[in-house]
Amino acid sequence: MNDLFSSLAIASNLADFTPAEITEEAIERVGEHANKAWKREVMEVITDLCTKKSHFSADDVQERLTEKTHNNSALGSMLKKAEKLGFCRPDGVVRSKRKGRHQGLLVLWRSCLS
Repeated sequence: MNDLFSSLAIASNLADFTPAEITEEAIERVGEHANKAWKREVMEVITDLCTKKSHFSADDVQERLTEKTHNNSALGSMLKKAEKLGFCRPDGVVRSKRKGRHQGLLVLWRSCLS
C-alpha cells in the first residue's frame, strides 16, 4: 500500500481506493504511532492470552494493560500483527463488556497457540 494516505491526498478520484484499503492503512498508521512500551505490553498480553485461552477479545487484552497510548484504536493494529504472526485468527464477534463501549461488537479471536 505504497503510502496510501499520500496517494489519497493527491488523488482526484477516491474511487481508486477500496474502503478496505483505506481502513487497513488507517489501522497500520495508528499502530505505528502508538507508545512503544504499550505495544510491547500488548504483544505480551496477547501472547499470554493465546497460550492460556482458546478465545479472547480486545476487552480481555484491555483489562490486563497497565501502559497507556494516545489512541486505543491502535489495539486493532496489534491484533492484526498477532494474526500475521500466527498467534490468533478471527473467529466471530462478541459484544463488548467494557462500560464505555456500550456493548459494541468486537472480533472474537481464536488462539492458534493453545
